[in-house]
Amino acid sequence: MLIEYCVVSATMMMVVWENCGNGLIKKKKTNNVPDNHPTTSSTNGDDTDSGMNSIQASTSTENDNKSLDWDLTASESPTASGTMYAMSSAAHTSKYGGSLAGWVLLSGTLGLTVTTTYYLYSEEDEDDHYCESLPYILNIFLSILWVIVACGTFSSLTKLTFFDEELRETAATEKGVEFIKCQYMCEVKHKMDHRLSTITLLSLTALKIFSFIAGLEMDSAIIITDAVVSILFAAGQNLFLSYAENKRIKTHQQLKEKPGLSGLEFLRIVNFALWINNSFLLKNPAMKTTMNSAYGYMQWAVLSNIFQPLTILYYFHAMITVAEVISHVYTHKFVGVIRRSKQKRTANRQFDNTAFEFAEL
Repeated sequence: MLIEYCVVSATMMMVVWENCGNGLIKKKKTNNVPDNHPTTSSTNGDDTDSGMNSIQASTSTENDNKSLDWDLTASESPTASGTMYAMSSAAHTSKYGGSLAGWVLLSGTLGLTVTTTYYLYSEEDEDDHYCESLPYILNIFLSILWVIVACGTFSSLTKLTFFDEELRETAATEKGVEFIKCQYMCEVKHKMDHRLSTITLLSLTALKIFSFIAGLEMDSAIIITDAVVSILFAAGQNLFLSYAENKRIKTHQQLKEKPGLSGLEFLRIVNFALWINNSFLLKNPAMKTTMNSAYGYMQWAVLSNIFQPLTILYYFHAMITVAEVISHVYTHKFVGVIRRSKQKRTANRQFDNTAFEFAEL
């Protein structure tokens, strides 16, 4: 754990050094009210901006009234209340189904870890080959299972809006300086997470490449398969998390249903199971007989001591990163925020309709 602590501390110090003073600069820049804020645009001589602001206000008022009327109707009608209860129960099941399945999988992983460890240290040597192959089979199974669930979660996340500079500026204009401070802190955390993900991914890739070479020399199919699957899994997970962390819910219905949450919870627990497997089984000296035969005991001891701790850190850090992605994706900060480009299109469309009606008169 000392190696992991040193790597995390060094990465944190690097990110702090790079971002030292940026928070004060952003705070100073946000002291003035932006030019496109509704309070300033209404005082300008541009009739288009003022008209757009009035249309936005009326649109938001109409939307609030519609949502209020819908809530009142739903509360008064027995059929509507039953429908709402069914929707909420279905959403509750879909949100926590992934966590339940993940904990069942984690319980099986813990049981398998205890059983395999017992047979490894027992006096009976009949099942040594089986015990040596079982952790690699488990590692391959969990990695493939993660890929399958990630594909389904990816399709659910496509329904959410993409977090870009336009959405950030629109939300900052509506929410104020405190929102910008919060976003700045999130950016610093994201930088540190990306650095750790890159370092641990490179370490995992290097360890699996050496294992792949050892598997080729010793003609071990299970070692070769585990190396290839682990490298593809790690690269795919980094790409998936880079995509998922930039998604945000945008409607109240998405806030209730939380599409993709069940899959993300399952992926988080799968990483926890992989961390357990790599910490307590694959790190065991009995699992390194193939590599020891290919490289020599001392040579592989040096290589494994360099790369394996960071490989174990990769799975643990991925579990924490998925938890942070869940907290950012399903936040309520961007619910109801309309992009400026969409606001302009709506205002132009309403202006054209008004001009057409006036021309008909």
